[in-house]
Amino acid sequence: MTSERWSARALLAVTSFAALGACSVRPEDANAQREATASTVAALDATWPEFTTIKRQRHAGVELGAGRALVCGGKGADENYPPTCELLEVVDGRLTSTVYPLPGNLPVGQPPESTSQPRLSPTLTRLPTGGVLIVGGRPSGRDLDLDTAFASRPIADWQPAGGNPNLNWLSGERLKVQRELHTATLLGTNVVVFGGWNTISSTSTGPIEVRTDGAASGPWHEFVGAQALRSEHTATLLQPIGNRARVLILGGYDYGSSKYLRSGFIFSLENGVEEEIPDMPGSPRLAHTATLLGDPDGSVLVVGGQLEVPGKEFPQAISDAWRYNPVKHVWSAAGATPPRRHHSAVRVGDYVIVAGGSGDETTDTSDGEPLTSVQSYDWKSNTWSDLRSLSQGRAYLQLLKLDDPPNSPGAETHVVASGGLSLKNVPDTSELITLLALGHSSSDAQECASGHQADGVCCESDCNGPCQKCDGAACANR
Repeated sequence: MTSERWSARALLAVTSFAALGACSVRPEDANAQREATASTVAALDATWPEFTTIKRQRHAGVELGAGRALVCGGKGADENYPPTCELLEVVDGRLTSTVYPLPGNLPVGQPPESTSQPRLSPTLTRLPTGGVLIVGGRPSGRDLDLDTAFASRPIADWQPAGGNPNLNWLSGERLKVQRELHTATLLGTNVVVFGGWNTISSTSTGPIEVRTDGAASGPWHEFVGAQALRSEHTATLLQPIGNRARVLILGGYDYGSSKYLRSGFIFSLENGVEEEIPDMPGSPRLAHTATLLGDPDGSVLVVGGQLEVPGKEFPQAISDAWRYNPVKHVWSAAGATPPRRHHSAVRVGDYVIVAGGSGDETTDTSDGEPLTSVQSYDWKSNTWSDLRSLSQGRAYLQLLKLDDPPNSPGAETHVVASGGLSLKNVPDTSELITLLALGHSSSDAQECASGHQADGVCCESDCNGPCQKCDGAACANR
């Protein structure tokens, strides 16, 4: 061996020794790291597991906690509109579905008819009674919007499909306005309905309606002095100020002026429209998501949506994301995901999980090709990470958290991707997404809620530095 080769090997040894000395690695730590690096891990599936459910898209969903969520209505394949709800539950790591009938038609003030009525694009709100409230929608694509609502008995008392719907649902209620593509938010014990599309007038709906239990004048009344003239907007329940519950209304589309909106406002029952917020940066948009974050100010993450582009035949999907701080009243950039619209998002601890939706139009569909991508947003570092993909593209899906993880390193959270529209198809499946908490043992970063794995556990980041390891949940020097 030449002297040059000996010199090179000696230099490498000295350099390696110096690096180890700088990291202060004890011999047993170095051995443990080598063993972990050398271990062979079986390849994991690239997608989340699917379970059979009823075909539905443009449906409503609500989280119930304790491993459960409820989805109702929507549209199936062709002109099929399922007049049902499904209670989705995790049992022994599998997703199960129990089918219940939707309420029938009115007369108002009477129990619903025995024949269930489909509802396309309704809203579903969890009530303090343990039941839910379904509002609006329409029976099919050819029918007029509904001006009716039904509150249910506590879901724990529901009877499955095959029985009379009035076993589960209370007497029908009538709103002032027919609507779909609206939002409904629980503020205290009241449900407030904003905006939506009205087929009869072929325009967006302005009146804000409030449902108040026990009111002598009836459960529904119009909130005087405020309007929400928009459809396909978002409504995000903010952190309260004292006992005052507040909701943030953002974006959408005004069919009266044929304009995409970047405006928004904060509403409370005590003060009405408390303030008009600064316009969203970037593009005006509809079909976006807006999710409450866990930072001290209770900021809101806005992701994606669609925008009409001059010269383009069809609307385009949006990729940018923004954060709104309702205390400082400022917007800040929050990176980007693949361009998406009609997607869904849910908060899991310190992360927001965004899944599905559709991109720009293709030669196969003007509605955009449905997406399989799933991303995780970390509000602390303002960064995005890729998670495991969905088994198939899903637009108009519902992404619902089934449970909250316990405060332990071995925690996991279950999220269901319910239904949706695939390419020229409505899947008869939903997907169970199991996300691992920080400190959970894992060999695949894409199953960690953070999107990062190091030293065999889910970590806050990849710990790529030469002197770093994952110390429980965070990167630290060795």
